[in-house]
Amino acid sequence: MGMNANLLLISLADENAKGFAIDFGFLYHRPSGLNVALQVRNLTGAYSWKVAATNGERVYNDPLPLVISAGTRLPWRQFTLFAATNLTYPRVEVNKGTALADLVPTIHLALETEIEDRFYVRGGLNQSTPAIGVGLQYTIRKHNDSRVDYSFHPGVNREGFGHLFSWIFAL
Repeated sequence: MGMNANLLLISLADENAKGFAIDFGFLYHRPSGLNVALQVRNLTGAYSWKVAATNGERVYNDPLPLVISAGTRLPWRQFTLFAATNLTYPRVEVNKGTALADLVPTIHLALETEIEDRFYVRGGLNQSTPAIGVGLQYTIRKHNDSRVDYSFHPGVNREGFGHLFSWIFAL
């Protein structure tokens, strides 16, 4: 179980915003290799903007969406199945308060196999868009304590190709 506090800073042209958000997470490991995770992002949180206006300075809040994520990892024969869903609830201003808007769900599925205790190959779906990836596990201090990973997907909304590079390491 864990909690994360986020200090948020953003700059857009000459305007700046500051904010704060809190995340909460839970991860359950089984000896069989089954993992189950739950995360709540932006439990509280908003950006506060100070914008120049004709009659001085205007301050307004930009609330962050509440995101609830659940996922699992399940070893199956020589493969590992990954499944996750994100439920995003945008927050909107209503009568000088904040309310949750319509739910926006996303689903992610992947199947990964390990080759010679070192290489990983993965394929799956990000919503209905195919995605592929590869990884290399290696040793820095302890056996297989680090991994570099690359994944590719062609984009969900015609925004172009997505490339994600990750480095995972144990302390």
